[in-house]
Amino acid sequence: MEGTVTVLVVDDDHRMVKTLCDILKVKGFEAEPAYSGEAGLRADGHKNARH
Repeated sequence: MEGTVTVLVVDDDHRMVKTLCDILKVKGFEAEPAYSGEAGLRADGHKNARH
């Protein structure tokens, strides 16, 4: 079974995150944006990330 790969894109530069997400989507990936390391950890499911 083939599935879609999701890539977590983490950076504090919103333009960079959008650009990378757009490129990944064109290449057939799902892209999930996060704009800080903490947000990236929360998105990745780490329970010890600060809120």
